Amino acid sequence: MASSDKIFSLEGKGLKLDTAEDLEPHIAPLRSADVEEVRILGNTLGVGACKLLGEVLAAKKNLRVANFADIFTGRLLSEIPDAISSLLTSVLNLPKLNTINLNDNAFGLNVQAPLVAFLAAHVPLQHLYLNNNGMGPHAGILIADALSELHSKKEAARKEGKEVPDLETVICGRNRLENGSMTAWAKAYKLHNKIKVIKMVQNGIRQEGISHLLAEGLSHASKLEVLDLQDNTFTVTGARALSKVVANWTSLQELGVGDSLLGAKGGVLVAAALAKGKNAKLETLRLQYNEITSKVSRPSPLLPRMVFLL
Repeated sequence: MASSDKIFSLEGKGLKLDTAEDLEPHIAPLRSADVEEVRILGNTLGVGACKLLGEVLAAKKNLRVANFADIFTGRLLSEIPDAISSLLTSVLNLPKLNTINLNDNAFGLNVQAPLVAFLAAHVPLQHLYLNNNGMGPHAGILIADALSELHSKKEAARKEGKEVPDLETVICGRNRLENGSMTAWAKAYKLHNKIKVIKMVQNGIRQEGISHLLAEGLSHASKLEVLDLQDNTFTVTGARALSKVVANWTSLQELGVGDSLLGAKGGVLVAAALAKGKNAKLETLRLQYNEITSKVSRPSPLLPRMVFLL
């Protein structure tokens, strides 16, 4: 996190900023500041305001974190594509911008184009927050495909001798990604195999999609530390797929599969896989609301740090 003197924040002010003129009084300090983090969340910005903000941010070569969460409340769907395009186009070439937070913005398929263009090309990206954006499976495919293209761009930059970070974090929950986008997501995670944190909760993914995501994608993510797939549908099918790949994640610290219809048999499969001791760093296992038995929660000496949340 940036030191306080390197942060510009309008967080939670509830401002309604339609035009550049509306925004101007609030960003005067930003114009002259050498910032590493901007927090615009909790306000609502129109096209004119976003255009001006983008112009100012484009000059911030040391910017590392851009928090644009919840900035379009009450905006028309017709406004948002141009507004977000102004922001993302302006920060695309910032060399140190590694974190982008777009949580709680109603994007859907209507707004995918500027987002896809940014994600496919922003080589410094390490941490992506796309939670509760109303994407749906088709937009989900486009986002995942953009991340696959980003991997190619990162590899090309490395071949040119540039120092390029790995994609480490993807938070993409409450987006109705469903089974239809899981092939694309599995491909993206197979490519970005040094990823550390993945949270894809409440996406309407059923057991076939979960199984494909695990077997074809996440099985390759050997550096994974946090995986949260809660409130999707595993059943014993997904549990079996998880039990086959969990040993690959020797750095895993947190696993969330709560509220996913594991059932008693699925819970036993997961517990048996963990009991083999390949996940010695595991600290938190979220299994609540799965109708599992007490047999699953027996402590294992091979998992000394683990706390069950049942």
